[in-house]
Amino acid sequence: MQIFWLKRNLRLQDSEPFFLSLKCWRAFGRVLPLYIHEPELIAQPDVARQHQAFTQETLAELATELQALGGELLQMVGESVAVLDRLHQCQPITRIWSHQETTQHSQYQRDRQVRAWCRAHGVELMEVAQNGIARGAQPSISFPEYFSKSVNLTLRDPTGAELSARFAPLPVPSCELHDIPLAAGADRPLRQAGGRSAALTALDNFFTIRNINRYPFQISSPNTAWEGCSRISTYLAYGVLSDREVF
Repeated sequence: MQIFWLKRNLRLQDSEPFFLSLKCWRAFGRVLPLYIHEPELIAQPDVARQHQAFTQETLAELATELQALGGELLQMVGESVAVLDRLHQCQPITRIWSHQETTQHSQYQRDRQVRAWCRAHGVELMEVAQNGIARGAQPSISFPEYFSKSVNLTLRDPTGAELSARFAPLPVPSCELHDIPLAAGADRPLRQAGGRSAALTALDNFFTIRNINRYPFQISSPNTAWEGCSRISTYLAYGVLSDREVF
């Protein structure tokens, strides 16, 4: 069984880990899409209830997208290593696919622990680079070079495909909403809505002649940015949209 591990890149479109995991399902096993609600990360000072609610709305829509393809999203509560260990005991994991992320130190430490677990259990961790950002000893790439490559790519979109044979059945039931620890604070009534459809609406609203024309003149000041900004940064930060889709 392969794991398609969703962390902050909460999309199926232009997702190389998702595409590549499904492509090699015959050699390495069927694919289990997985999101882990991690109590230690939820308790971090940079996580608040509105972030968590946005994520849950996005996951709900993503789960519906997966069902349309013939798959199912598994959501579990626990620390990543413990969750992966439990799944590995239910059905051996051959590969874990994810995007390589550059986030907070807490997520970096989590990734190190998962990497060590994979080495100890003979599981391949396939982290796919993204955004042209170099990490560690990786060679860096200039933005013009990254941009020129990105705009010439054909972006993969699985929508409309029938892929049920490539997905693994859930080895354990998904968690319930009430099982997930609540982040600090309260939800914000005027925050942006989570989900792919809301992201595409924001993108379409921005790419009009009127909004594009005023963007360079209004984005720098907080007095005018309220009306002049794109409102897509949230969807980029959580990977609901990719930068290449925006290009």
